Amino acid sequence: LIVELEGSSEEQVEAEYEAIGRLCMQCGALEVYIADNLATQDRIWKARKCVAEALRVLSPVYCMEDITVPTSEIPQLLSSISQISKEFDVKIPAFGHAGDGNIHATLLREGMDDATWEATKEKALHEMYSATYRHGGNLSGEHGIGAKRLGPLERFVDRAQMQVLKSIKAALDPNLILNPGKIVDMN
Repeated sequence: LIVELEGSSEEQVEAEYEAIGRLCMQCGALEVYIADNLATQDRIWKARKCVAEALRVLSPVYCMEDITVPTSEIPQLLSSISQISKEFDVKIPAFGHAGDGNIHATLLREGMDDATWEATKEKALHEMYSATYRHGGNLSGEHGIGAKRLGPLERFVDRAQMQVLKSIKAALDPNLILNPGKIVDMN
């Protein structure tokens, strides 16, 4: 967990990071590291920005999700993802943006044959989307619906919302030539 603070004085920021550090330790953090200068802050952010690349080293084939939940639901969602990981025997590391509830839960193929991977991915994604829905979340926070999430989208939006999406699509793309089959099914 990376926490950035700002405040009106150095004393205020120091008091806040000390309090947050204590709280993290009380909640089971293994270590609290305070980046008190620009160089160490840059190193931390560089490491965070390399997470997706590091996952590619573990498994060149993976399925990264972009689910979101209210921030108060993050612990419960992560617990659900852990259960899904165990149930389907697939590693699902998760990282993202805790401040806005955006979680990049990433299924790793790790040596599964094609048939096993496809079956595991389909079942695990179904359960992950179900958990996201139960926790008041949404399918995408940053990367959009695309073709990949078109099927599950119907669970997350009602008829009126879907009609608005279709109306926007029809107005902006009357010939249906831009990204056909993505976000909304016009048939």
